[in-house]
Amino acid sequence: MSRILGLPRAGWLWGSVAMAIVGLAIGGALIFQRGGHEASGERPPAIVERLHPSRGPQPASGILLTDMTATSGVTFRHDDGGSGEMYLVESVTAGLALFDYDGDGLIDIYFVNGAPLPPRKADPTITNALYRNEGDFRFPT
Repeated sequence: MSRILGLPRAGWLWGSVAMAIVGLAIGGALIFQRGGHEASGERPPAIVERLHPSRGPQPASGILLTDMTATSGVTFRHDDGGSGEMYLVESVTAGLALFDYDGDGLIDIYFVNGAPLPPRKADPTITNALYRNEGDFRFPT
């Protein structure tokens, strides 16, 4: 059986057709959203305000984001297990689950890693990780 990037030829064909349909749908939505401003070369005012907040009035949102990475204790590093053969699974391996693992009412985090694909050998240091929430954005392993 003929294969392309590790997939049977028929699977590759239908996957390509599906991606083309999705691409056309997204492209059509973007063109529709522009709403006819392409003739003048100008962007609609609402888009300019979102891209350049200093150029227009912005409503107060009351949201303040703070980077808590260093103090949180989350040090997980993802590894896709890639073989260099560009298999489809190498691009879709990341994942996590948010749930209350220990029943304390705080949301805990479980990260998953990829598994090594041939010819790559297993690395025992690459594992999944559970971070139990202790409150105040602290997640020791």
